[in-house]
Amino acid sequence: MSLITLCLTGTDLSADRGYLKSYEGRIDLAELRLDCLDSLRKKGTVNTDEVEAFVRDSSVPLILTIRRTADGGFYRGSEKDRIALMADLVSLGFAYADLEDDLESTLSGPVEKLARSSGVRIIRSFHDFRGVPEDLAERIRRNGEKGDLPKGAVTFSHSRDMIPFLEACRKLEGVEKILLAMGERGFFTRILTEKLQSYLTFTSPAEGAAGASGHLDPDLLVSRYRYREIRNDWPLFGIIGNPVIQSRSPELHNGWLEKSRLPGVYVPFLLDDLADFSRIDELLGFQGLSVTIPFKEKIIPFLDSPSEGVRRIGACNTFYRKDGAVMGENSDAPGFLYPLLDRLGLERDSERPLEGMKCTLIGAGGASRGVLFALVQAGANVLVLNRTVEKADKLADEFGARAAVLGPESKELMREYNHVIVQTTSMGMAPMEERDPVDFYHFSGEEFLYDIIYKPAETVLMKRAARSGCRTLGGWEMLREQGKVQFELFTGLPVPKG
Repeated sequence: MSLITLCLTGTDLSADRGYLKSYEGRIDLAELRLDCLDSLRKKGTVNTDEVEAFVRDSSVPLILTIRRTADGGFYRGSEKDRIALMADLVSLGFAYADLEDDLESTLSGPVEKLARSSGVRIIRSFHDFRGVPEDLAERIRRNGEKGDLPKGAVTFSHSRDMIPFLEACRKLEGVEKILLAMGERGFFTRILTEKLQSYLTFTSPAEGAAGASGHLDPDLLVSRYRYREIRNDWPLFGIIGNPVIQSRSPELHNGWLEKSRLPGVYVPFLLDDLADFSRIDELLGFQGLSVTIPFKEKIIPFLDSPSEGVRRIGACNTFYRKDGAVMGENSDAPGFLYPLLDRLGLERDSERPLEGMKCTLIGAGGASRGVLFALVQAGANVLVLNRTVEKADKLADEFGARAAVLGPESKELMREYNHVIVQTTSMGMAPMEERDPVDFYHFSGEEFLYDIIYKPAETVLMKRAARSGCRTLGGWEMLREQGKVQFELFTGLPVPKG
């Protein structure tokens, strides 16, 4: 099983001792980043006796690391001084010592010899912040030739860089190694170490400086992503989009998988485009994916069998495999409608539960299509408002709705179509948390406002409507309900109760 390693990046050993204590019993290793210590950064020295005591008292094996600035660390002294310091410390009881693969043998030879004679395993590392080296697999093999543990930390500057990385992982099956990608695009490599056959994953304390971009804290890694349980043959689920790392879908789906006692892990994947999706899918083998902006329309050509909802809406948010075929569904429509019906006290299985209601839909982007489809199917008369009225006209024509410009000139129309007002734009979410898309409209208190944004839980628009006496509904219920539909398609089972 891949090990959980905590990066200790405190400015003094007392802070690092506190981090170790906080995660006692929940980590397997710790990396002592001495380059983060104030004494080394400011004075160029460390207290050897204090380091020895720290190593002796540690509850887990330790990796000795003094990271250069070129590799993302803080050590600014000469290489000669850095290696000399490593030599002074390496035999104090460390289990591993991190030495870069570009060190001159005349410089590193003595510390390597001392490490091996002391039973310290050398991690032979390199960090590439520009991309994925063409010879990644060969370099990893070469760095492990002397029994060292090779480590490669690369960077995905674009999601297409996932392909050579994953191909290298395939070439290196059965080879003991540490292989990861830094940053948000490489986030999945921190979780899927068992599937990628990486020796360990690096984590950082929830409180404190992250050891590197993309780190999770150990508790979140275990509780949300079931890290201790993941097996190489587990089905892989996830969400693709941009942005996507802050999505709450992993929290939902992994919780449901665990409660159902089903194998599988659900992970966010930040993609830049879908040009190379087929190859990424081939290498990772997705069983099911949630699809979010900007790929809901672009994913359709990859489907063998899109549903009627996907064809009518023109967008797919659910990619899954069934009987060898790639299927596509849009769970946004029922996910949106069910919470609304519940709040209005209407039956979910009614044929046209919103018959006679007049509703305003704010926005004509990708998210609005599923919402409009659901409203019209449920019998509502809908007014579509959008800043670019041509987009509103086009969307409204497709579904037999009415259209107008999103602006003060439409406030009288909104008063006519005011049983339910649905907000589908990005105004109200980061980085536009203070924006109100209909600040020109004054609520009477009779409207039902539904803002499909789920973070923040209450937008400025919702707060304004609530102050006027309106009933409001945020996007969390929609996220949960559409996720339930996806879970059933992914697994063939209903979401567990409770």
